[in-house]
Amino acid sequence: MPYTDLDRVDLPYSGETFDYVIVGSGAVGIMMGVELTRKGKKVLLLESGRIGEHRDRQIDNEVVQTGKRLENAVWGRKRAVGGTTIAWGGQSLPFRPVDFSRRDWVSESGWPIPFEDLSAYYPRANAFMQIDALDYHEDIFKMFGLERPSFDAAIDFHFSKWAPEPDFTKVYARTLERDLQVVYNAMLTGLIPDGNGRITGVEVSNHAGRRQSLKVNQLLLATGGIESNRILLNNRDLNGAVIGDHSGWLGRGFMDHPCISTGKLIPKHPYAFQRLFNTNVRGGRKYSKRLSLSETYQQEQQLLNASASLMFSYPEEAFDPYQEILSLRNRRMPDLLKVITHADTYALAARGYLMDRFVYKHRAEAMMIMMLEQEPLRSSRISVSDQPDRFGLPKASIHWEISRKTWASMITLSDRLGAEFKRLDLAEYTPHEHIRADNDRWIDHLSDVNHHMGGTRMSAIASEGVVDTDLRVWGYQNLYVMSASVFPTGSHSNPTLTLLALCQKWLKEQVRP
Repeated sequence: MPYTDLDRVDLPYSGETFDYVIVGSGAVGIMMGVELTRKGKKVLLLESGRIGEHRDRQIDNEVVQTGKRLENAVWGRKRAVGGTTIAWGGQSLPFRPVDFSRRDWVSESGWPIPFEDLSAYYPRANAFMQIDALDYHEDIFKMFGLERPSFDAAIDFHFSKWAPEPDFTKVYARTLERDLQVVYNAMLTGLIPDGNGRITGVEVSNHAGRRQSLKVNQLLLATGGIESNRILLNNRDLNGAVIGDHSGWLGRGFMDHPCISTGKLIPKHPYAFQRLFNTNVRGGRKYSKRLSLSETYQQEQQLLNASASLMFSYPEEAFDPYQEILSLRNRRMPDLLKVITHADTYALAARGYLMDRFVYKHRAEAMMIMMLEQEPLRSSRISVSDQPDRFGLPKASIHWEISRKTWASMITLSDRLGAEFKRLDLAEYTPHEHIRADNDRWIDHLSDVNHHMGGTRMSAIASEGVVDTDLRVWGYQNLYVMSASVFPTGSHSNPTLTLLALCQKWLKEQVRP
């Protein structure tokens, strides 16, 4: 079925003809649509954006901010068919058992499901992303013939994996056009409750302000961490209560992964060092390395998750052979004099790629970048502002707060890695001047990475969250939230794989052919 543009035509059907109405066509919306149609279900997929990224749709992401600023709140989210899959890298890394545990030193921690209940669905999520079934530790080390350095027990040296094609609209183009009804330029402007625990319909609007109501059977909100909160906060039941706010948790516990560049490394043997820590490639697939605080060490020292990657890049004024190669792709002639002058750089890069299967950047600077966990503070929250968007809906108001435990965990990992690189005679590590425990301006040095989590917290009992373990909004029979907003805690890993696994679990347990 060809896509339908709501800005051009009205919907020629009633939503009640569909088994499932999914709002949001990002990673989860596409996966759920594809998988449900495979089970013989009729699916309507609603998307507020257009095909491709456009500024006139991105403005619908505008938010009000009152806490630490999120730099990616508008442009990091994509209102387009495909959502952020049209822009992300497609990184895959599971959460760990410690992330699901109640940690006495982490406020509001603990998932209502055990790690073991979810881990079985990571392979299914990876398969949907077209990622291989290798584990994230020994399998990949063996594949590339790498010998693991003997880091001490505080450090977990492991891999993350990358989708060969991260844009789900390309991977599943045929299914989206043939088996689903995809409607874009369709902004969800309201939920229609019946007073008996069901959402009986939704109201959608095109960008000319023309509104339509659709009946729904099962409604899945796959609208991302911020928008999922905003939708519930902007809708009330017949008694005037905000839908999903029965426990007072709605919007609270908002999280991202604070990130920071911590320092510079000077390797003793640059080629061997990059072979160990730069990106490996094989068969068109990428594998990156991570150095993370181990679960045992976190428990012993009462720390949060913290994970480091080593980034190899060239200063602006330096010769970058990869940019010269890209100039050929862009049909521009490279600087031939530079190419000849830096023949050794190309030779070593070719050796790295063709023989040792990794990306080698000769004379590049090595920097340590960290991705960190934050506590799910009740005071870190999403609410609604008094500023309306163009549809008349209140914009989201975000108050992002991070506890100092994030900074302490980062300092610990920075110190331990610096000592380990020196002990193993791998590199000299020099942290930036501001990377110190007594820095009173610590929060100014952390940035966001568009991993919006929390606010519609999953819980075992209604008084402790917004959705149950089946992702159903407490008190509603047919309203589900399928975004990282349901995460009670956020680990250090990119959240999409875990969210896809959670939704694969839902498909297995809730949907019958």
